[in-house]
Amino acid sequence: MISVLERISENVLTSLQAITTENGYEIKLDVHRAKAVNEPRHLKSIIHQLSPVEDEESSVMGYSGWLQPYAVVTYVIPLDDDETPIDTYNNQVAMALHKALAADTTRGGLAIDTLIRPMLYFPPVQGEYAGTTAIFDVRYRHILDHPELPASA
Repeated sequence: MISVLERISENVLTSLQAITTENGYEIKLDVHRAKAVNEPRHLKSIIHQLSPVEDEESSVMGYSGWLQPYAVVTYVIPLDDDETPIDTYNNQVAMALHKALAADTTRGGLAIDTLIRPMLYFPPVQGEYAGTTAIFDVRYRHILDHPELPASA
């Protein structure tokens, strides 16, 4: 059986893969979950699942509550002839990620909430890439001793 956490992670991926110009966004992101090697490319976003924290607030009798942090790193590496400022790309990425994550804060009914933190920007260093890091937490719970069975949000 697939755990609630894995289903939430799949929902995050699907939600962010919907960031396309065809869906009304100013940009199209190339979104992937983290692998052992993540090659930076222009507007490539990598979802990193960070270490979970037990969430006493959502742990109630018979349920185990968790706060699962994620970091989405998006690289901005425009072509040499692209005159678009880096911060324009960063602002478009920030808006798109926020909009996509806020569209369904329950992650398809599996979570209690999605808590979006302020965006972090990283400037180009020695002519390398720039970009953004979006950090957010998903608060969820599952039936105690059954991480594959979601609790009602």
